[in-house]
Amino acid sequence: MRSRIWTILQPIVLCGCLGGAAFSQSPHILNTFDTLGNEYWLVNFNNTAIQGNDGGQNQTGLTASGGSLRWVSLGTAASGGAVSDSFNNGDFGSQGSIFQQDAGGVDLTGLDAIEFDIGYTGADPTINVQLFVQADTSSTYVGATDITLSANMIQTVTFPLSLLTPPQAVFIRTWGINIRDHASDANFELQEVRSVGTPLTERVYASFAAGSPNGGFNSAIVNFDGTGVQGNTAQDNSGLSVNAGAGVDGALEWTDLGGGPGGAISIFNGYNTGFNGRPTDISNYPYLIWRMSATGADSSIGAQFFIQTSGSFTYRVLSETTLNVNAGFQTFLLDLSAVPETDHVQTIGVNLHSHANDAVIQVDEIKGGPIPVVTPSSSVENWNLY
Repeated sequence: MRSRIWTILQPIVLCGCLGGAAFSQSPHILNTFDTLGNEYWLVNFNNTAIQGNDGGQNQTGLTASGGSLRWVSLGTAASGGAVSDSFNNGDFGSQGSIFQQDAGGVDLTGLDAIEFDIGYTGADPTINVQLFVQADTSSTYVGATDITLSANMIQTVTFPLSLLTPPQAVFIRTWGINIRDHASDANFELQEVRSVGTPLTERVYASFAAGSPNGGFNSAIVNFDGTGVQGNTAQDNSGLSVNAGAGVDGALEWTDLGGGPGGAISIFNGYNTGFNGRPTDISNYPYLIWRMSATGADSSIGAQFFIQTSGSFTYRVLSETTLNVNAGFQTFLLDLSAVPETDHVQTIGVNLHSHANDAVIQVDEIKGGPIPVVTPSSSVENWNLY
């Protein structure tokens, strides 16, 4: 674990407050089935065990009514069937999970569990079920220990997120229920799914250290104004490099060209939007914290820090400030207290203003958390992507 001495350059005052975030990084309701139909739950596998399913991995056989998802698990099949949330909420618009509808997956890093309120009616006094998720870029199946449900009652059952590796917890494609074999037909009812637990107090989003995600780039790209970055050819990491000897344990580096627009650099939670993209939730943290430097002939360079939120990548300015040149690494605190949609963040970035001369820019770290102190507590390095 790294230790740092923090120098606070200046507090950053938020511009253009529009209202508070909807959620924090603890308890999210993931599914309720009360206003958006079945929220695109589907029969995932063992399809013939679900009455009315046409044999495909789809919604047939599932209905939503009275604020619950309902289906019949046949007692004559070799298995009770498996149902789950969609693998890609973004494909289905308003029918998707009520949390982060435009995501290909959901990031639950730092939380404890996924809870399901589920029950059934039928002749079998008990039926065993296995809660599961499919996670990471390979949709790896991770199943919990079987749980016994009793007939004619709704029970709250739990999938422990401790079963997942960090790369799995950061990218959960789907959560679901695998019903074991039982003798008689059973009418299942799922009322709600939610994530629970105590959120992290700090989270490192990018350290650019050796062995960190994406070859040390931590998903950094030139987002726009690429003509301001030497060597950039597209909306990708061309023109960027990782300097292993800079900063505490490595820094993102680029040459920002003088005389034109400064480059706009972003990190984001995944390599793509859509199916392989997943937003992250920074709303539990009072600040985003950047540590960066500039070297060159100018005395200072203007910097606009921003995030992009929701499925439409809404651009939200966090601060307009100044990066002093040849002044070493400086720490910028970006107040999130009144920024909307911080529970659904697609990118975290900085847009440098135009400046006269070429400058070498380095970013040592981007994190979420409280105001750092001279001797900070150990930060938890939970990566947004692997």
